[in-house]
Amino acid sequence: MKSFWCGAVIPDCDTRFVGSDEPDVLRQVAAHAAGVHGLDHLPAATVDRVRRLISDISE
Repeated sequence: MKSFWCGAVIPDCDTRFVGSDEPDVLRQVAAHAAGVHGLDHLPAATVDRVRRLISDISE
């Protein structure tokens, strides 16, 4: 399992994501970024930053 906290990239956002793997978490992050933060396109640098901040969690 993998997890990501949006607040690591967007200050004051407490949304956390949990997924089975990195692509699952990235899909959730992209949908959240578009729907909540109005970011329809995530720059490659932002995606790279999110990838670096995704962490493993025990099941």
